[in-house]
Amino acid sequence: MKKIFTLALLFLLSFSVRATVDIQEYFAASSTGSYLPYSNNGTITLKFDFIVDQGPVGHSFVVAFVLSEDMNVFDHNDILIDSVRISNVPNGSSEFPTNFLMPAPYRIEQMLKKANIDHSKSYFVGCILDYNNEIAEANENNNSGPIQMPPVTISGNVGINTDLGFWESSINPNPVHNYSIISVQGEQTLEHAVIQIYAMDGRLVREIQDVQFPYTFYREDMAFGTYQLVILNDNKAILRKKIIIQ
Repeated sequence: MKKIFTLALLFLLSFSVRATVDIQEYFAASSTGSYLPYSNNGTITLKFDFIVDQGPVGHSFVVAFVLSEDMNVFDHNDILIDSVRISNVPNGSSEFPTNFLMPAPYRIEQMLKKANIDHSKSYFVGCILDYNNEIAEANENNNSGPIQMPPVTISGNVGINTDLGFWESSINPNPVHNYSIISVQGEQTLEHAVIQIYAMDGRLVREIQDVQFPYTFYREDMAFGTYQLVILNDNKAILRKKIIIQ
């Protein structure tokens, strides 16, 4: 009798334990942004999508916007230019700010004045979800990414890094079954190009040196799944795309 009771209890517990929620950036491909002059201190407008797995999220969290000198890394070392708290985040995909009762696109006004930053440098605009680490997640390494900005020139002020706008790239086919052709075109000559592929938990799983484009990429022994493909030129990240291995 005791054995039957124990088995029944384990059966009930197995259905009461839920997987940990995971908030995932998805805006590297889906985001749009623009820069607008505003009293010589700059205004950015933007929107993007993100995904919640095993949601909904039962607690509000902060969405933060930052300026970074490296498009591949957005973290707490970057310059915070604005933040907003959101709540009632459902499972699946959400569009910011439309799904959170805010006007679209979202406006960061006088961001240069707020940040008090060095006006002699260029930056990428990025976003970090759950900036204050209030949500316990299954993966804490997939909450940040760049906001895709068109080429802009800001005379006499800070320059928003325009590399994202000058480069066009394609992965064909994507998903990758055996191999794909990776093409990159831009206004500059790529020298010492490097391809890096990261798992969604942030691990570097593959690196290819001295790449010439178009490049034939073979999947080899890579496991099925979604990865981030980063292209660097002279040790500087210039492109980031999602690549799917099937």
